[in-house]
Amino acid sequence: MPYNYKFTLPKYVVLRKYKRIIFILTLLLLFVVLCYLLFIWYAANENKIDRPQTDFKSKDFNPFQNFSTRYFSFETDKSWHFVPKESTSAKFVYRSSNKNIVKSDLIVYVNSLPRDLLVTHVLPVRINTDRFSVGDVSGHCRDYLKDIIRPGDNNPVEGVVDGVRVKCQVDGTSNTVVIGQVKGNYQVPLTGSNGKVNEYYIVYHDLEFMPQFAQFVNIAWSFRAK
Repeated sequence: MPYNYKFTLPKYVVLRKYKRIIFILTLLLLFVVLCYLLFIWYAANENKIDRPQTDFKSKDFNPFQNFSTRYFSFETDKSWHFVPKESTSAKFVYRSSNKNIVKSDLIVYVNSLPRDLLVTHVLPVRINTDRFSVGDVSGHCRDYLKDIIRPGDNNPVEGVVDGVRVKCQVDGTSNTVVIGQVKGNYQVPLTGSNGKVNEYYIVYHDLEFMPQFAQFVNIAWSFRAK
């Protein structure tokens, strides 16, 4: 009579095998969840800049006024006025004041760049033909460039802040914000209704003790090339 022998793995070996399989499946599940969360985070951060243009409404300035040149137009509240004595055919200066106390300046350069202008903050934008899709004003640019600023470095220090390449005033205490194109610099091209492309360099100086960057963001939303 033949002897049939059936080999059986010890119980502890089987348990170890199943534990290993469960461990691998758990790691795979965690990896999938992590990828999903990263996708959600990336989409949410992209939406900070790619918000629809209908987010901006004139009621953000109440009461509001419209400034218009042959190159561009934008809206502000009634505290702003045009400063012709400081303006040229390629430089347009606007100022906000309260009872003759200057609160902030807005300067729009068209197809020209100021010399030696250093910035401390960036407002990142993306181009949408004749207008911007606008992000949020950054913190001080030196906080983004800590890895490349060395002891004794003098202004300017070039680097990337919120996707925009700028010249940072690392020791600056002013609140100077420049509009900059993501994956570009602060020479921002916009296409007017006639199909002509002009480059805009837009700078905002906030002179208040507590800077009001929100009004500059709203102005950027309303800015249109002509």
